[in-house]
Amino acid sequence: MDKMNQPIKSCLWGIIGLLQVISLGAQEPYSRKHHVSVGGMVEGAYLLSSDEYDKEFIRSHGAHYYGLNVRLQSTRQGGDAYDDAFRFPSIEIGVLWGDFHRIRLAREGESSSVSSGLGHMLALYGAFRRDVVSAGPFHLNYLFENGVGWSTRPYDGHSNPNNELIGSRLSVYFGMGVGGRFRLSSQWEVGLDLRFRHFSNGALNRPNKGVNTVGASVGLRYYLSPLREESVSLPSFPSDFHRHFYWDMSVGWIAKTLIEDWLHSIHASPEDPRYRTNDFHLYSGLGISAAAMYRYSLRFASGLGIDYAYLPYVDEVARYDRETQAGELSYSRHSLGLSLRHEVFYKQFSLYFSLGYYLHRHTGHL
Repeated sequence: MDKMNQPIKSCLWGIIGLLQVISLGAQEPYSRKHHVSVGGMVEGAYLLSSDEYDKEFIRSHGAHYYGLNVRLQSTRQGGDAYDDAFRFPSIEIGVLWGDFHRIRLAREGESSSVSSGLGHMLALYGAFRRDVVSAGPFHLNYLFENGVGWSTRPYDGHSNPNNELIGSRLSVYFGMGVGGRFRLSSQWEVGLDLRFRHFSNGALNRPNKGVNTVGASVGLRYYLSPLREESVSLPSFPSDFHRHFYWDMSVGWIAKTLIEDWLHSIHASPEDPRYRTNDFHLYSGLGISAAAMYRYSLRFASGLGIDYAYLPYVDEVARYDRETQAGELSYSRHSLGLSLRHEVFYKQFSLYFSLGYYLHRHTGHL
């Protein structure tokens, strides 16, 4: 138990130290440029079943989250055209502790000696939160979160065989939601959020079903310096922005494990050395994309892209398919697709979304 709690304790001490440093730095003149606040929250959540297969082994769904965070929001004096365009959003850094120990994972008719579970999940994340409604002390907002997660009890083929949701210690974390906050005074406010949260390892390990939850949280926030009324009603900032076209090009490394390896491990005989293994080979590929983009506002750009991938691991997929007699008529290491792109800008940061269609892709039966 002490070993399991040590990473959690270390992260909590780290965030407490960060809060102390920010508290010292939140003096004049810094506080004239940013509103700095610290907050905590507790959330009741429900574990979702993504398909009929999950329902076979998820026997209970209740979970809880606990979080601490630091939030920064530019003031009237420290803001710029981006802040004005987004109605002065907040940037947040936080730590999240997911308590899943009450969730029971078991298949029907299974021996009671087999005990599987999710344990706990710890996440470090960054978030973007923006108000869409401001009416006196009440604010309605939306938020996006992204970070990394660490699991205390991932899949193990022998000691935790039914945890097919989290297959590795490290995961990618994503969250989004809507919330309301009510200001109690110049330095205190309460908040209520509805959130969707997702943890998965991005196919860098197996299994990779992922943990998906929905929940409601209540939080309390303290501002290190009193808020002024001028932060609610803000003037427009001049902008020298000009609409323009640009090219977005990227080259990346593709990495993944194969679901065929995973299926072989769970269906193999106990004498097979890869029976219920936790060690899956990581395959590589090359990804290249190019997009013609038009930036039509300070915040947004849209365009059309072409995406190419070289996937040498398709040869291994073809071998698996031949063994199971469930193959395609053809296999190709090359993949080509078209995609619609949308990019959102905020100061030095941007986030883009894409929706694509494969023109050519033959990568196996599964």
